[in-house]
Amino acid sequence: MTAGITGLGILIGVRHRLQRPERPLAPLDANEARSVGRHLLIIGAAIAVIATVIIGLGVHAGGKPIALSLVLPALSVAWVFWLGFKLLRVADDAVTPATEDALPARASAWEARPSQPPAASSRSSSNPQVSA
Repeated sequence: MTAGITGLGILIGVRHRLQRPERPLAPLDANEARSVGRHLLIIGAAIAVIATVIIGLGVHAGGKPIALSLVLPALSVAWVFWLGFKLLRVADDAVTPATEDALPARASAWEARPSQPPAASSRSSSNPQVSA
């Protein structure tokens, strides 16, 4: 068992050394970070419920829960909750806000456009792209 895990570690290390460098991660905006944080909290709650049901069924069947069966689920739930809360906190502090170029156009600008093109006499415009 130990040789297999050691061999797997060596293979992963060799694979990591032979791979091309990865590109840096794209910046994450605050809305995405909040969404991921909420999803992690939901996943953590689901893990907690599943672990509680499994341990409860074991106790109901007459078994005595051992410490490892209580500690490992508790640690995993705590870790997932910690990640979720950390992302929610990071969403408000260190995440770069979305630039104005990335934001969608305002709906009022599109609503103000006429449905028919203007008459031929009023086609002159100060915008060189439009009047060309």
